Amino acid sequence: MIKRHVSLQERILAAEILLEDDNLDLPGTLYIDKMENEAERLYGAWPERLYVVLDGVVKLEGGEGPHDYDLTKVRDWLEEFRRKTD
Repeated sequence: MIKRHVSLQERILAAEILLEDDNLDLPGTLYIDKMENEAERLYGAWPERLYVVLDGVVKLEGGEGPHDYDLTKVRDWLEEFRRKTD
C-alpha cells in the first residue's frame, strides 16, 4: 500500500493495484489525477453532504460524509413531504 504518492508513477502503480484486486467492483472508470491534484481541487466534494432545498430554502442538511452520510434521512424527509402534499 502506498500511503502518500510522491510521483505520478506511484499513482499509476496504486491504480494498477486497485484494478487487479478481484474483491473490488469499481462502478466506473478509474482516473489518475496529476501530482498537483488539479481534478481534486476542481471537482472534489469534501466533506460529502446531502441537502434538500425547496424554493431556495434548505429544508434538510445531512451529516458530513462519509461517516454521517445517511441516505435514509433524505428518503424519509422526501416521503413525509410527499405524504403532506398528496
